[in-house]
Amino acid sequence: MIYLLWGLLNLLLLFFLCYFIYKAAKRKWGGFWAFISVLLTIGITSVFNSRGGEEKPKSSQLKTWQLISKDSLDQSFTTSTDLELDKNILHSYNLGILWCSRKGTETRIPASAYTLTNGYRIGTKWIPFLITTTPSNIEGSYQYDVIGTVEWSIIGIKLYSQTKRWSGIVSSK
Repeated sequence: MIYLLWGLLNLLLLFFLCYFIYKAAKRKWGGFWAFISVLLTIGITSVFNSRGGEEKPKSSQLKTWQLISKDSLDQSFTTSTDLELDKNILHSYNLGILWCSRKGTETRIPASAYTLTNGYRIGTKWIPFLITTTPSNIEGSYQYDVIGTVEWSIIGIKLYSQTKRWSGIVSSK
């Protein structure tokens, strides 16, 4: 529910910012320049929202973690597993794992993994930092760990960073 309220707050602030800029520009320069001022305001807020370094993946990019060297894998038989890590009213965080077998064996192991967000992301950005898988005590199962940050922003200005961590067991069958 907090995600919905945060998204609505972002939309309302953007609407009121555009409205007040439109009114001020219309009073000073007329209708056409007021419309141009609103477009400029939307453009500036999108620049605030897209800034950041290239060293970490942006929320719209998919970063894949290679869990094992591709040279040691038989990639003729691959399958994938999609897990829902967390779900709220607007979106869900998901983990995808690609399974392969080692050359010369039939045992399936996790070869690569990725996370993504499905749904509406207004005012939040998911940035994954680490995905690991380790064999568990259960035959054919692996324990996964996903660590990342959710950045909370208002009109593109980051206000808060929240660390998220999910752990669990996934079966290779």
